[in-house]
Amino acid sequence: MSRVGIVVAAAGAGRRQAIRQVLREAGFRDVALVDSIAAAVGELRRRHVSCVVVAAELADVTGLQGIPILRAADAGVRIIFVASAADVALESAVRALDVFYYHVESDGCADLVGAVSAAVGDPRVTPGRPCVLVVDDDPAFREAARLMLEAFGCRVVGADSAAEALRLARVRRPQLVVADIMMESATDGLQLLREVRRDPALRHTPFVAVSAAPRRAGLDAALVGGEDLSQVDAYLTKPVDSVEFEARVRELLGRGG
Repeated sequence: MSRVGIVVAAAGAGRRQAIRQVLREAGFRDVALVDSIAAAVGELRRRHVSCVVVAAELADVTGLQGIPILRAADAGVRIIFVASAADVALESAVRALDVFYYHVESDGCADLVGAVSAAVGDPRVTPGRPCVLVVDDDPAFREAARLMLEAFGCRVVGADSAAEALRLARVRRPQLVVADIMMESATDGLQLLREVRRDPALRHTPFVAVSAAPRRAGLDAALVGGEDLSQVDAYLTKPVDSVEFEARVRELLGRGG
């Protein structure tokens, strides 16, 4: 069985080619192009497909109509929906079908590449040595985290402030961020989280928040009640349990137990 990691389904040949070119420039090589859901289902049945990039416009049905068909063909495939323009009603209908990501072309190529990287993995990264950015103004925690992460095969980059972490993240493109919530100020970690989620090249990066305060106690109501903390992928309380830490990191890196 031949392996194609990504299928791009779109009605226009030019649009399909443009999407494939964006993905190839980002390092993705196994990309198949089809113009319809029927052809996409054919790819799913013939080959192993990790992700289908579905445009709103197709040759046979609409992209919205095609999502349940793809799910019926392969319940595990990750679907990224591509809309040509912002449409609140369409986005709501698509998200209700639990797609992996909803992409609007005006958000730029980096947003699409980030979504595909999150779905199938970054092609520029050596799978055996994922990079983890550890952010804390406490050098003892950074060192403890480094030892735990390196023990199960990660490369570690350290930062002692949110500003330094953001600069390093944009250069090193880590596969995971581990950050203390309260550093020089009580919201440094949340400010870093906001900037990471705003950056198209970083917004899909898994983010682990750590704090001496339990998630539902000890933090200001503005932190636990707002949207910021809800955007973290995991929340661990200091002192961090090494077994739990490793389990969550492996889960978020997709490396298994």
